[in-house]
Amino acid sequence: MGSYSMPSYASSLLLLLTILTTAICDQDNTTHLKFFLHNQLSGPNATRALVATAGPNKTASSFGSITVADAPLTVTVDANSTEIGRNQGTGAQVQESPPVTSVVQNFVFTGGDYNGSTLALIGQVTPLLPTWELAVVGGSGQFRKAQGYAIGQFAFLNITAGTTIVQYDVYVTAKN
Repeated sequence: MGSYSMPSYASSLLLLLTILTTAICDQDNTTHLKFFLHNQLSGPNATRALVATAGPNKTASSFGSITVADAPLTVTVDANSTEIGRNQGTGAQVQESPPVTSVVQNFVFTGGDYNGSTLALIGQVTPLLPTWELAVVGGSGQFRKAQGYAIGQFAFLNITAGTTIVQYDVYVTAKN
């Protein structure tokens, strides 16, 4: 039977527990969310407002314009489907041709499994591309310390009526 010293055994056990605890705490919880953002650019139920413009062309899509948004997020493309939250944020038209909008937005969950949680996103929307990607840079509640990305694409677009529906597929990792 070999000999061992109690302090050495205790140190080894403590080191093993530290490694196991670190490994368990560093496990990621990746979640895929799919929902639809309903934008109404004009009219009495507008979900986006023009707050500043540059130059004589005073539209939300002109270079230099700044908008704010508060638009519903739903579980399906149907505007009457269950609302799970709101998209709240700002956009700045930073390129005229093709149009590019830099956005800072928050997905604020007000219903469903993630009620009370938020995701913070930043990036550029290029509406002439088939899809665009935004970075998930943080969150709160169930998404505390969140990282990831969101892929956006138009599910419906009616420029004349000022109505857009954007499908978002969000892939987010939050530390346990």
